[in-house]
Amino acid sequence: LFPKHNPDEVQALSAELSERKRQLSELITQLSVQRSTTPTAIAHQTEAVMAPTTLRNDLDATYGAGPVVDPYSIAGTAYGRAVHQTLELVDRVSASELVEHAANIAEDEGVSDVQSVLDAVRHASNSEVFTTTKPEQRSAELMMAGMIGDVLVEGIADLVLRTAEGWWVVDFKTDIEAENNPEYLVERYATQVSAYAALLDGLDGLPAVRASFLSCRPDSAVLIDVPDLRNHITSLRTRCAQKLPLRSETPA
Repeated sequence: LFPKHNPDEVQALSAELSERKRQLSELITQLSVQRSTTPTAIAHQTEAVMAPTTLRNDLDATYGAGPVVDPYSIAGTAYGRAVHQTLELVDRVSASELVEHAANIAEDEGVSDVQSVLDAVRHASNSEVFTTTKPEQRSAELMMAGMIGDVLVEGIADLVLRTAEGWWVVDFKTDIEAENNPEYLVERYATQVSAYAALLDGLDGLPAVRASFLSCRPDSAVLIDVPDLRNHITSLRTRCAQKLPLRSETPA
């Protein structure tokens, strides 16, 4: 009923399986001590040495980051979450549905002034980010993970655009400091968006060509590009490879 096997073949197969189990066990051990971090952690000058962590746990730190003195009497973090979540729906629902969703999101976040959220989203939607690209080119809240040197970098990019020239990463900011002090924004968060750009660089044969911040407020939306993106990407890769601190004040 059962086929007969050559004892030598059985022994060789057993040895091969044992070797594969050994290699798998070694790989699991390596991954368990793999250096890992997130773009947000890099921006805040912290680094984790641990196994991969839950991506969502890191998101709140990106909303309303920095000093917030809000003239609209909106709690910065809640307002930031409401704007982010509503912007995520821009390409997915109709205009009337967006208003309804914004009201529900604002209520869930405890933001009483729904109009301020809609105004920020309207200004953002009229920016270059949305007017020069098509919905099929845009991916909101894109989960990303990959190796930069020997460091596992994982996180969720607010918006990734695939253009004819290459990849464009956009990070939404809603705090007052971002609006009033663009230099501060670039200084503090350039490495964060550069990390996303580094993960995208070369994907599908396309380079990462642009990384920007879109400051979204009820009265305006300001687009701020990260200067010298290639230098930031190169610096980040070098620092990862050399196990140096992942954030430097000045790109190499």
